[in-house]
Amino acid sequence: MATLGQILKEAREKKGVTASQAAAATRMKIQAVQALEKDDFSRMAAPMYAKGFLKLYSEYLGLDAAPLIREYMDLHAPKVRPPLTPEDGSQPGEGAPERKPIDWSKFKPLIDKWKRPVAIGVGVIFLLVMVVNGITRCSRRITEPEQVVAPPVEKKVALPVIREPPEPYIETSGTAPQKP
Repeated sequence: MATLGQILKEAREKKGVTASQAAAATRMKIQAVQALEKDDFSRMAAPMYAKGFLKLYSEYLGLDAAPLIREYMDLHAPKVRPPLTPEDGSQPGEGAPERKPIDWSKFKPLIDKWKRPVAIGVGVIFLLVMVVNGITRCSRRITEPEQVVAPPVEKKVALPVIREPPEPYIETSGTAPQKP
């Protein structure tokens, strides 16, 4: 019995095209076409790619893709699928260590000790920022007065009219406009 690759190669040769022409027509890489014809499915990234290439290539060659894909799945695809859940039957996320809530009561003496100094420090920094901002933004810089000179006024000259505008075209009850 002929292998998948031999079937594909014979169909391509019957069609009278080269491997590179078949690759260009199917928009597959030449390496993928050659791998299919040599039964080298290890060069494919995943079984899904091999199935897709096999379907595309067999349809291009005029072959029925379903039996070829079935044969590929029987011979080359992995038989065992990885389990979706862990082997012990637990759900993902189960068995993880539980988080304990933080006990803030042991930090209370430290918080009470530093609460007032921190609040005072934040207040002082806020006031300092406000004062510096007020001084830099609200103060005027004293400079020598500049004399304001008005720009010279240019005389406006009317532009000459090149052509007179045409008479408005108004059609009146079937009579053509008359030229003066």
